[in-house]
Amino acid sequence: MAVAAIVTAEVFVLVDVYNVFLPPEFLIWSSVIGIGMVCGLWARFLLRKNTSLLRVLAALIGLMSALLVQNLITNGDFGVNLLQANSSPNWLGLAQLGLGAFSALLALRAWHKAVRVVHDQPSVAATQQISQPVRPAGRTRLAPNGRGNSTSSVSVTTSSPVRSNGRRSLGNLLSSPGRMISDGFVRLRNASPVIKRGKFKRARSGLRFFNRAKPVQFSNVQTHVCPYCLEELKENEPGGVEKCNTCGTYHHADCWVAGGSICQVPHLQE
Repeated sequence: MAVAAIVTAEVFVLVDVYNVFLPPEFLIWSSVIGIGMVCGLWARFLLRKNTSLLRVLAALIGLMSALLVQNLITNGDFGVNLLQANSSPNWLGLAQLGLGAFSALLALRAWHKAVRVVHDQPSVAATQQISQPVRPAGRTRLAPNGRGNSTSSVSVTTSSPVRSNGRRSLGNLLSSPGRMISDGFVRLRNASPVIKRGKFKRARSGLRFFNRAKPVQFSNVQTHVCPYCLEELKENEPGGVEKCNTCGTYHHADCWVAGGSICQVPHLQE
């Protein structure tokens, strides 16, 4: 990381050597910004599995090393001489260090996805069982004959969060509004009733004698349906009737010809 920062500093020095149009002040501040960005990106890439504090310290160390080497090579034209003690503050050097540090921090925090962690605290719930059935599911119904009855027991479990004795301070509510909203959703979820349905017993009906199925009735009238047009064949068809020699199915004469003079029942195609 420090090597990459030093190489970046030397690139700006070479640009200043062959520079014709750009002012020297522009190159000085551009080099500080570029070195800071390089230090931040390399620290973010190489130390991505470490803590944020370690990445910031590594980026600042690389920045100071690059500015020192740049100052020594250019004989004080670029960079900051951190080895020399001055009687008065070096405001230009401090400004360069501040701008470089800001660039490094910007590179460290760029494209960073903030992860929001919501802590759900288990609330103490008071469970109450209601002995009376809930209307209308718990109402006793009588059979049509008035003898049998069918009941379905319903037990409702409600949970209500216990209020805390102490009041939250205004500072806590303002500091964590997201947590306050999440706690409200948790309280609403715990306060909803949970209905457990019992087993339903079917009542015996006294009308079985009247609900019996009607017996099947047979008729001596035989009807024939043409399998081609699905119309009923009459006794005296004006066009004539054809009968299959295999299955004995009747067809209209014109339907028999339209079907290729074969039976439309698929027994001959097997």
